[in-house]
Formats: sequence, structure tokens, C-alpha cells
Amino acid sequence: MQAEGRVKRAVVQVISAMAHHGYLEQPGGEAMIEYIVQQCALPPEVEPQKPGPDGEDLLADSVRTISISTLYLVSTTVDRMSHVLWPYLLEFLVPVRFTEALTPLCRSLVHLAQKRQEAGTDTFLIQHSDNVTLPSPYALTTRLLAVSSNPYLGDGRGAASLRLLSVLHRNIHPLLGPRWATTIPLLLAHLDGEAQEEKARTVGLEGYWLLGVTWEHIGCGHSPVLPCVLVDGAMPRPGGGAGRGLVGGHTEKTLSQKEWEEKLLMFLQDTLAIVSDNTWICQLSLEMCKQLPSYNGMPQEKNFLYKCIGATLGAASSKEVVRKRLQELLETARYQEEGEREVAVIVPTGAPMPAGWQTVATLCPLSGF
Repeated sequence: MQAEGRVKRAVVQVISAMAHHGYLEQPGGEAMIEYIVQQCALPPEVEPQKPGPDGEDLLADSVRTISISTLYLVSTTVDRMSHVLWPYLLEFLVPVRFTEALTPLCRSLVHLAQKRQEAGTDTFLIQHSDNVTLPSPYALTTRLLAVSSNPYLGDGRGAASLRLLSVLHRNIHPLLGPRWATTIPLLLAHLDGEAQEEKARTVGLEGYWLLGVTWEHIGCGHSPVLPCVLVDGAMPRPGGGAGRGLVGGHTEKTLSQKEWEEKLLMFLQDTLAIVSDNTWICQLSLEMCKQLPSYNGMPQEKNFLYKCIGATLGAASSKEVVRKRLQELLETARYQEEGEREVAVIVPTGAPMPAGWQTVATLCPLSGF
């Protein structure tokens, strides 16, 4: 194993050198990039390993650690690699076998996307018709939202996924930019308030007394509970008086999973309201159902994805699509698994139910059915 690790580290270092000299721009370069991503997706080291016979520290110099560093350095410091890595790295986001590589992938893609934005709109927008292997906007939204439900896994993949979702807003839907520029920093602040305080201020949130107000204060027509983050500001607090508070974030130990999932679902519902396009919403629900089997070994993410499907169907105006999705879900649920015995919790009250099925719980009521 130690010899294998040394060989892999040597291969990664050779690929890094080739990137700096332009060789990865030649045919076959993408295969080498995929090799780096595969090493990033290795399981994290759990137990420290003993030094090798030559005294090297295998843990500090692990294949995965070197690969993650190499991917980020190549993405951020080798300008000639930008057109090779973008949008190619997006292909690795959705396949579940690359889940452990999500955080480094997202961080590299955020940097690449920002560089593209600075270069001009045409170079940033993804042409899916020319890149049939790239994930669709619906696939990206589903994947990044699902993994964000367990935000501290994988070196903080929740925050990394949300940041990538934010910079991809024009590729997801052209109407989402202004709203996501406000709502995503709030989600990030909930995960790490101290680190996000300044970012929240840069999007104009310093003027809001956030605790207990509704989304109308930031231009949203819904009224869920906002993240419990208070930012000093001059705007009047509800009920009169100046607002003043503390920015508070969470850690893995203090985060309420229920509260965090509620905030993500509110974010999803607000996104659907902004898009307000039944075709887009139905396509998103289809992709969510398609990705469900990918999370068979990840019960928390899968249960959250069920809730996302419920919220998305709740925003759909097509009775036939809702009926079809519910039929598929109820027929494919793995009832032998405890986590899916209550799959019908996603079924909205009053929805057009397939014959023989009954609504046993309510997540998001539908009207008009």
C-alpha cells in the first residue's frame, strides 16, 4: 500500500508539472485531469499512518491531500488551464462516485467561474448543446442542494456547494442572480456567521434586523423564519426602534439539522417562486426523482431530497406531472428501509393521487387540485 501511494503521488506530481508546461491542453489531457479528480475522491484518512521506511509522513503527504492541493493550484495559478478545466470539471459534480471530491471541485469551479465572469458573459455561460456530457441546470441544482443538507461533511461541502450554486446563477436561470445574491449569503452566515459577516454586509444586509422578520424585508413574498443572524444596521426593527444584534454562526456540533433543512427548503421554495415557470419546475422535479437512487447509501441526503421533491411539486401547476411523479415515487420507494417507510410525507394534501394510494402526511399543501 505504501509503495502504491508513492507511485500515485509521483503520478500526480508529474501531471501537475505537465499542466504548468501546457501538455494537458493536448489530446488526452482530460484523462489526466480525471485521474486527479479520482484521487481527490478517495476516502479521507481516518487513522494516522506510521511513517514509511524512509521516514516520510504518509498522512501529511497522502495521495488525496496532494491531489486536492494540485487541483486547486492548477485551477487558480495556471491561466492556460482555465479553458481546459472550464466547464469540464462540472462533469464530476453529479456522479456519486466523486462525492468525496465535491468540496475541492466546487472551490476550483468557483474560482474558474469568477475568472470567466471577469472575462465576459459569453465565455461564462455554458452551452449545453455543445457539451452534451455536462450536467443540466436541473441536475446541478438538485445535486448541490441535496449535498448541502449535510453541510459539514467532506471538509464543508455544504458551504462550497452553495457558493458554486451562487456563481452559476445565470446558468441555472437568468432571473435568479439578484435574489441569490441576498439569500445564499444568509445561508452561509448560518453555517459560519463570523466568516460571513462581511460578505453579508457587502450585499446590503447590514440594514436589516433579521431575527423574526419576514422575507418581505429582502424582497421576497414568502414569510418563513429567517436564519437567526443579526447584523447591526440603521433600519427600524419590526415594532419600532433601531435594530442591533450579533452575527451568530454554527458548527457541526451546534447546528440543528431540522432548522437547517427548513432553511434550505425555504430557499428552494423562494427560488421556484422567482422562476415561476411550470416547465422549468417540472423538469427540476423530474431530475430530483432521477437522482433519488444515487442516495441509497446516504439516508439523510435522500430523505431531504424527498422533501425537496415535495416542495417542487407543490410549486408545479401541471396536475398530470404531479400525478405522474407521485405514482413513480410511491412505486419505487424502498419501504424495507426505515428511512423510507414514511415516503408519503412528501405527498401534498389534495394532490391528484394515483389509484390505491392515500395521503398519510402533509409537507406542503397544494391548492387548486
